[in-house]
Amino acid sequence: MTARHRPGTRDLLQHRAIEMLSAFILGLATVGTGWCAYQSAQWNQRASADSQASADARTEGTRLYNLATTSVAYDTNVITAYADAVASDQPELAELYNDVLVRPEFRPILNRWKVDLARGETPTNLIEDQDYIDGLFGPYREADTRADKLARSGVQDGRNAIDYLMATVLLAMTLFFAGVTNVFRGTTVKLISVSAAGLVLALAASRITGLPVS
Repeated sequence: MTARHRPGTRDLLQHRAIEMLSAFILGLATVGTGWCAYQSAQWNQRASADSQASADARTEGTRLYNLATTSVAYDTNVITAYADAVASDQPELAELYNDVLVRPEFRPILNRWKVDLARGETPTNLIEDQDYIDGLFGPYREADTRADKLARSGVQDGRNAIDYLMATVLLAMTLFFAGVTNVFRGTTVKLISVSAAGLVLALAASRITGLPVS
């Protein structure tokens, strides 16, 4: 009787050990699945927010660019009219242009030109004046740079969401292998099933470890 009983006891202990290991893996996989699903949703939200912010920055950049080009055209027309008034010896008209029509932001440049002309020097071409161009187009460039940065961030956020989704799929496979372990009666089949669950869980864990947290 004792000789017959020992194999049964050994099998029972093995089955219990496998069941406990399976339950442990199920617990880890369940928690991991919830965590990965949450992270995937969070990163998707961030990707959408970054994409929207990038589009808004693009729109603002377009507005600033149009404003800058309009300002250049306006300044060119006003300074041409001012130069004509000066050349035709109409000081009152020139003063009107200077005091009323010249943009306040452009007046320092005009004053600098007056100094250059008084010295007999040729003023810098308006389009070649880097300070002038940077002052007008700088905000547009900043908005465009911000849009590019947000767009890249949105792409990376989307990749993170996909990576977490793939980890969720691996954990779902873990749940399957660990869940069917107790369906089988044979110890060998149980070991194969729980081993497969452990391997897939380890693979999922290795992927999750390298992912950023939202």
